[in-house]
This record gives sequence, C-alpha cells and structure tokens, in this order.
Amino acid sequence: LYSQRWGMLPVSAGTSYGANFENAWALTTGSGVVVAVIDTGILPHPDIGSITLGSQTVTGNLVSAGFDFITDCRVAATCPSSTPSGSEVRTPVDIAFDQGYLIDATDATFFPFSAVGCGVEPSSWHGTHVAGTVAAINNTVGVVGGAHGAKILPVRALGKCFGYTSDIAAAILWSAGVHGSITNPNPARVINMSLGGG
Repeated sequence: LYSQRWGMLPVSAGTSYGANFENAWALTTGSGVVVAVIDTGILPHPDIGSITLGSQTVTGNLVSAGFDFITDCRVAATCPSSTPSGSEVRTPVDIAFDQGYLIDATDATFFPFSAVGCGVEPSSWHGTHVAGTVAAINNTVGVVGGAHGAKILPVRALGKCFGYTSDIAAAILWSAGVHGSITNPNPARVINMSLGGG
C-alpha cells in the first residue's frame, strides 16, 4: 500500500505535497533509534511485530513489550466487574497491550465518562496505527513506516475516552528513562504523542 502513503512520496510522484522519504532513506531508516509511542498501547500485527501476554516475547520492530501507565481501571477497560463503576485504582503493568476503548451507551452514563461528555464510539486501535506510521517493517505487508529501521517502544497512557495527564506524564518520564521508581531498560531517543486535550 506504499503508493497510497502520499505523505511519504516526493512531490514529483503526482502529489501536491509530500515529505520525500525515499531520499531520506538513502541516508537512514532510523536504525538503532528507539521511538516511544505513547498512545492506546499496541496489538500484534505482521507489519510491526508481536508481544505475548505473560511471557514478554517480543518480535519484529518492537524493542520491548513496553509499559501500561493507566491508573484507572475504567479508562483501562480492565475493571473486574462488568460495569465501569467498580474499583477505579489500577496498578500500572509491564506490557502495553491495547485493551480497546469501546464506549457503549451504558459506559457513557458512568462517571468519569459522563463528566467529560464521552459519547458512544468504537475502538480505533490508534496506538497500533501510529506505531505502524512510525516504524512499520519494510516488507510486502500493509504499509511501511517512516523510520522502518527504528525500534518501537509501546507505552499505554490512553484508554476509554481519554487519558489522565498524570498517566501521560508518568509515561513520558518512563519513556525517557528517568521515571523515579520504574526502570526502563530501553529508553527512547524520540517520544511520539499523537494526542491532545484540555
């Protein structure tokens, strides 16, 4: 699907604008660089690699299984009860596995979702999408990443509807290798945050 990645193509390829990644790749593909993707986490994908829950098996362009900093089980979609009104506090875990963030009509009525105006929406698997844009493997599957020689460090700080600024801040510190209590053996040279908010 490379021909559809108009943002990577040179202007001469028939697009009105483009970043001309092909010329950049003649100089570097990002080899040796670790890029943290702070987002919704990651799912296994042949264009990126895979992580195995529990055993920390890592393949492809993933440098590690990453870390999940979401501290509210409702946002993480991991509450033990069937409703988001269960126990909120959640301990961060050492794998950035995307649980999805489907908001259904019932979820939208519960705090904190109701307080910030979350509507019904499906999971987008945004973290996996962004990781692919950054460093999808240069193969014959799907797309190719802008820095396909780089390694991805997946970090989960966003979940259902939103993410707490405190969780995002902890994710930034860990990604950079300077978190006060959680060691990161693979600090990132680059941190990508495709997110925003008030």
